[in-house]
Order: sequence, then structure tokens, then C-alpha cells
Amino acid sequence: MNPNEEIEIKGFALTGFRSFFGEIQYLNLSAPMTVLAGPNNAGKSNVLIALTQLLRAHVFKGGSGVSNNPLDRPILKSNSSPPLIVGVGVEQADVLRSWEQLAGNSPQYSQRWAPIIERLVTCPAFQLDGGEGDGFMWLLMESDSGEAFEHSPAQMTAALAHLSHVQRDISDFMLQVFGHTSELEPNIGELLQRTRANLKIPDAVVIPTMRQIRADGGEPSPELRESTGLGVPGMLQAWQAPAAERYREDSEKFRRINQLLKSVLEDKDVEITIPYNRSTVHVIINDRVLPLENLGTGISQLILLAVFATWHQDDLVCVEEPELNLHPLMLRKLVNFLVRSGTKFVLTTHSAHLLDAPEIGIVRVSYSADQGTILSAAISDADRAQVSRHLGYRASDLIQSNAIIWVEGPSDRIYLRYWIEVAEPRLVEGIHYSIMFYGGRLLAHLTGEEMDTPDGNVEDFISLLRINRSMAIVIDSDKSNLDSPLNATKERICQEFADKGCPAWVTYGREIENYVPAKDFVRALTQVHPSVKSTRVVDDVFADRFAHLSVSSPNKAKIAERVVEIWDGQEIDSLDLVENVRELVAYICVANDMPPSYEPHTFVP
Repeated sequence: MNPNEEIEIKGFALTGFRSFFGEIQYLNLSAPMTVLAGPNNAGKSNVLIALTQLLRAHVFKGGSGVSNNPLDRPILKSNSSPPLIVGVGVEQADVLRSWEQLAGNSPQYSQRWAPIIERLVTCPAFQLDGGEGDGFMWLLMESDSGEAFEHSPAQMTAALAHLSHVQRDISDFMLQVFGHTSELEPNIGELLQRTRANLKIPDAVVIPTMRQIRADGGEPSPELRESTGLGVPGMLQAWQAPAAERYREDSEKFRRINQLLKSVLEDKDVEITIPYNRSTVHVIINDRVLPLENLGTGISQLILLAVFATWHQDDLVCVEEPELNLHPLMLRKLVNFLVRSGTKFVLTTHSAHLLDAPEIGIVRVSYSADQGTILSAAISDADRAQVSRHLGYRASDLIQSNAIIWVEGPSDRIYLRYWIEVAEPRLVEGIHYSIMFYGGRLLAHLTGEEMDTPDGNVEDFISLLRINRSMAIVIDSDKSNLDSPLNATKERICQEFADKGCPAWVTYGREIENYVPAKDFVRALTQVHPSVKSTRVVDDVFADRFAHLSVSSPNKAKIAERVVEIWDGQEIDSLDLVENVRELVAYICVANDMPPSYEPHTFVP
């Protein structure tokens, strides 16, 4: 296949290694960061060790063995060891595209051979649970001793059973494309080998739990010598003042580390510098220059993880317990930066503070005496809540978000998050604030008052202050004209929020959608619902944007997503939008001990 179009690894499979001795366990690595969460001795560290030892090009491309440590092989009650099986998952679409490129994108391939290759790639033998798949093609390698690997005999047997009816077609394809053919099994074996030869297998590196920035007394070198932190001051000095031939490369690395510090500490003036003797790292913060040992251990860990992430930017970086010595909020900010760095990460954790980030893949790691280590993807909110309980957290242990904004539904959240991000890019949902839904009818049962000595019937109300004391609310006015009064419930909520100094934003027009220019709304509407016949949407701020449509149940959330895609970062000045967004942003900043900073071009009335 074309070596310039390598197939990226999106998953890892394992059994027969250390605490893995039951059924094959599958790990999805498609997210920019994968977090392994579970109690002690469940097998989290063994996943990282397996990635570094077994996710190797020579295993999958050449069938070569790995270092055979007897302690790496599980011993069962029968005094026997199960076979070592290691595999990778790749997206089926990526494999199909690679084969098409191999055939030169010829019309003959598309018409005759593409269906044959598609049958191979989508064969149930190469999917999870025999066909109930995740969109991946899983390629499994097996070894009895670890000294040499071959394609899994069980997977090959299943493939032969599923593909026997296209044996002639596969033979014709082999003869036409490669000039030779054979029986079905060797033909499939060669096709799989050619697929594996085009895998883009990253180097996996583990950053251990015991890590500390220390000088090694040697000469400065731009190369990372150890993953424990030894020699980092000398390496940073080489990056700070690089040799001419490495100037752009190394100075960019030094800039990236300082950029991470500025982002996570939310201080545009903070930076590191290395003294002449390379004995430590100096941090310039609050107009003072302090050696690293005079600051908290968290800053040292932050710099160290930044160094590792920068050095290994093309690798699969495995970090054990990144939460060590880091405040939960700083940990969230660090992870938010790393997720957007372009480097792939696998983390182990005992903390629940990473479980609510939607861009992170969460995997529950548990252990069974009969099955060994078990990996379970935590996809839904319920799954992630189960992981939290599995870690020993209870509802009373949860730390409140710094600020909560209450909105009626999902589409309100999409618009609001966009407006906040444009007005103040430093604010990140899930770190500085959270958005929660109250639903239209539930509003009557909410209160912004204390519930210690309530008036009236206590059971009739849910106190929002018990959930978070830094709160704001956005309410649709539902007005049909400018003089229409608010209903009694909305008047009560606004007054209760005002009494606590909390923002209560009532939309100027009928609903939050009335802030959207009519032309943008119509464009988004027709993209989401191409069959819509009536697009009679006017700029009347009190009109129902969803009335008179031929769609009985318009997808408001999808329409909102298309609207913000159309806006693409531009500021929107509509009605009282600017002043309300500014008030909300200022309130969130105060709740996070951050001074609001408005760029001159942003949200200018």
C-alpha cells in the first residue's frame, strides 16, 4: 500500500498478559485523550505497560516477538498460560480508502474489486461481537511464547467461514492486482499482512508516577534523557537558547511550554527561564522570579507534564495519575489544553474530576478473579456516574462547579455557550461554568431563595442555591408584543435571583431564537430540514420562529448547531444581547476569581 497514506490506530486489544487472562479486552483510543479509571490493583498500569511493550511495529508488520519476561504471562489454576493475543483496531473507512489508493483509484477497482475488499474489511470475524461493531476492523496477532506472532488462528478460521462464498472473487483480485494467487487462507493472510504493513503504529511512552524535575550535572542537551524528570533543567536551557541548526524546532518547544503555563494559570505574563548553572527552573510570576522549589509542587508537576507532552508530541503518551499534587481545577485546565495539543494521551486515574469532559474517552477498569482485568467503555452519563461510584465517590463528595447557568433546553445551551466563548475565550464550559436545564414546566417549582426557614410549602420548591450559590438563569419571555407582561412565576424567579445578586436574563423577544438574524435562521433551518416547505421567518422579535413550518417537530438543537456554524466566531449584536452576555461573562469571571477582559472588537454595540 501507499506508505504516505498510513492507517491510524484507533484501538488496542489484549489478553494473556499480566492481569489480562480472560476474554479479549478492547480499548478504544479514538479520542484525543483516553482515561482509565478504577481502583487499585485493577490493572490500569498493566494497560500502559502492554501499550509500551506490545504496540510495536515489528509485532504487527513482521510477526517478530517481544521480550519474554515470565512475570508478564499469567499463570492459571491449571498451571498453564493462555496464549498472548494483542490487536489493533482501525476504522473500516480508513482501510477501504487505503486499498482504493493501492489500486490507483481506477474505475475497474470501484466497479469490480471494491465490493470484494469491503466484504473482507467488514467481515464479522474482524468486528466486535461478530458483527455488532464499532466501525473498526480489529486485527489480532497471537503467540504461545511471545517469541513470534501470527495472525490469530481463531480469527482466521472465522474469516474463512464468512468469506468462503467469495473465494473465487478474492482469487481473481489477487491475480489481477498482485500477479499471483493461492487458496483462500493464504490469500486472506496476504491481504491482512498488506493491511498491517500500512499501519501507523505510534511509539508508546509511559510517564511514571514518581517524577520530579532534577538537574543531572551534565552538559545541556536538547534531548530528553529520562521520563522521570532527571536532566530536565539542562534540556530546557538548550531549548531556551538553541543551537542555530535547531533554532526553530527547539525554540518552538520552549514557547509551547510557556504557552501551556499561561493558559492553565490564566496569566499572560507567567513564564519559565533557566539559570546559567542549570540547577533548577525559574518561574517569572507576579513580577517576581522564583526558583521552582519555592513554589508549590503542583507548578513543578505542571511544567514536567508540559515538557513530556512537548517532547513526545508524535507519540502515544501514557501518564500515571496526572492528578498528583494538582488542584482539581488546575487538572481540568491542564487536560483541556492537552486535549487540543494534537498529541494522543492515555491516563490512569483514581480521581473523578476528569469524568465529565465530553471530548475524553472514559474507560472503567475493574478486576474479576475469573476474568482478570476487564475494560468497559463509559459512554453515557449513566456509565460515567457508575465509574464515579466505582472509584468510591458519593454525591456528597462532589465539588460544585464554580458557576451554573440555568437554561430551558439544549438549544439555549448551544447559543449561550457560543456567545460566552466569543465574548470571553478564556471561559471554558465544564471548567469555569456549567449549563443545566430546568425545562419549561419545572420553572414553577424552582426557587432562588434559601430553604432554611422557607415561607409556604417546602415540598413545592427546589432550592437552586443548594446546587450552587453562584448561579444565573436565562428565561424566554414568551411575549407576543413589547407590552406583554411576564407571568407570575418568571417575575418571582427574577426577583429571587436579583435579591441574591445573581443574573436573571429574560429575553427581549419571545424566545432565545429571536436573537438570531432571520436569514441565518432560515439557512440553518433548511439545512437541518431540507423538506421544509414554508420558510416564512421574519425579523419580528415577538414572532414564533417555529410557527407555520411544514415540520411538526423541528429539531431545535440541530438548528442551533447549524446557526453557530454559520456564525463561525463572528460577534452578534442583536437587541439586548450584548449587555446581557457581558453581565453574564463578568459574573462567571468573578465566580472564578478572574478579571473579565474584553477585546475591543468583541461585542461592540
